[in-house]
Amino acid sequence: MTIKVKGLEKIKAKMSKMKDSDPECLDIAMDDLADYIHAEASRLVPVDTGHLKANINVKRQELKKTIGTNVPYARWIEYGKPVGGKTTMKWKKGQGLVPRDTVPLGPRPFLRPAWTKGIAGNNQKLQEYFIQCLGERT
Repeated sequence: MTIKVKGLEKIKAKMSKMKDSDPECLDIAMDDLADYIHAEASRLVPVDTGHLKANINVKRQELKKTIGTNVPYARWIEYGKPVGGKTTMKWKKGQGLVPRDTVPLGPRPFLRPAWTKGIAGNNQKLQEYFIQCLGERT
């Protein structure tokens, strides 16, 4: 599942300046921030069976962190179930498909609010991690 973020160019510009100063420290700061966003997404995700929560992960590459999930229904949770489709039945562990006893819920976002809380709403957090990292290394 991919989420497009507004204002990403400003964040990239700040990170580019930090990368020139100390790329290793920026990578550590990005790891800390990715861990924060991962924890927040795990806290916010609605839990039925726990499968989605268990499959939120962080893919780490040098100066690139990807937070997401490979669970197919994650987009339905994040954005809401599309109109149409089989909404009268649900999968129940050990019983297979059974009649749905409630109306499907609308969107219950967890990744976008985690991102917003982690960086988009407070882009100072990355700078704080970066400054802290520099302080620890001196």
